[in-house]
Amino acid sequence: MPENRFQSDENFAENFQQRRQNQRLRPGRFAQEEPLAETSENVETTTQSRETRSERGGSGRPRGRRGGRGFGRGRGAAQLVTTAYFLNDQKVWAVGNGAHIYHTADGGQTWERQLGGRSLDNLRDVLFLSGQQGWVAGENGFLIETQDGGKTWQTLQVGTQQTLVGVHFPSLDPKWGWSMQRDGTVLYTTDGIKWSSGQTPMRPPVYEEDFPIPFAINDVAFGKFSEGWAVGRDGQIIHNQDGGPIWTAQRTSTNSNLINVEMKFAPLGWAVGNAGIVQRTINGGEYWRHHETDTGYSLNAVSFVTKRKGWAVGRYGIVLRTTDGGFEWEAIPSNVTQELYNICVLSEQEIYAVGATGTIIHSMDGGDTWEQEHTDIANDLYAIVKAENNNELWIVGQWGVILRREIDSIQMSIRKTGEIPEDKS
Repeated sequence: MPENRFQSDENFAENFQQRRQNQRLRPGRFAQEEPLAETSENVETTTQSRETRSERGGSGRPRGRRGGRGFGRGRGAAQLVTTAYFLNDQKVWAVGNGAHIYHTADGGQTWERQLGGRSLDNLRDVLFLSGQQGWVAGENGFLIETQDGGKTWQTLQVGTQQTLVGVHFPSLDPKWGWSMQRDGTVLYTTDGIKWSSGQTPMRPPVYEEDFPIPFAINDVAFGKFSEGWAVGRDGQIIHNQDGGPIWTAQRTSTNSNLINVEMKFAPLGWAVGNAGIVQRTINGGEYWRHHETDTGYSLNAVSFVTKRKGWAVGRYGIVLRTTDGGFEWEAIPSNVTQELYNICVLSEQEIYAVGATGTIIHSMDGGDTWEQEHTDIANDLYAIVKAENNNELWIVGQWGVILRREIDSIQMSIRKTGEIPEDKS
């Protein structure tokens, strides 16, 4: 459990985001924990600089559909793995410290090491568009690509030594992608080979006497046609219209740190952050308006299932709900006081939220009532996602703990993953 779990609100967003960088998760991602087994010796890996590119392809990324009752605990590598990406319920890539990359093709029953021990760089993000093509980003400008499912990896030259905290191909076009530096600089490619720095602005001051503030990314969301929004410290929101190199500042009505942004229904959008702040836009961010939430507790995540129905979660077990698109928010008793870090909305009726000390809460009536689900762990749980085209929910958290739930129309079953192989290098 992080020592700063009950820190003051003014420092919360930065520290919470530091924790999330180490357990970074978006739809399709999970992280790992626990003892390691013997490493597989039948994996041949190569890393080389790439000057040319062969024919490429890709497919959609998972977003998930269903959940069910009963979570099983997975196993992995606390000292190695920081984040992972599951393409489906069978194929998963896990990455971590020391440039280690692991892969399973059988839903976690067995793992093989695809790369590791050749670099001290810690890896921060992984993304696959298909079973063959994927990217991994990390410290010191580390960005590599595979076109054969991870058997070989090619180094991409991005012209920076800064830590890359994310890699995105929002249009699913493998030639058009983004990577974000910790300091807010955005790198982009339009051919999949050459990467350049985009233009990211300073935040315009809320008050005339304020000085412009450099942008610092906390969260990024993409809408249709590669249109993107990024939120960060001091109420900053920047916007990219068409996937091009230029990001422009959008005027908000707050100086509070913004932690999470939801643009599923763009041009409608919502951003949440410190001290119960909610920013809402109806025009793609031409202007963001403040909406009262009657809470002073920081909000960590927001999710909408329709243009009118949404939920937000945050510190001290706070759960907020809106049924009018975010104009008004009501607090709902969650029956827990632990901090809630993430929320997953399966339908207008079924919702999950996860948080500190192994907290999992579940509603089957649209958030009117919540029940706490019990596990045998005390790790903080940072994220929950639903996987597309299968019947699984995945939860990940502190020290890489994995929880997975399987359900079908007839019966529910619980399954554990196997062990990630131990690094002997």
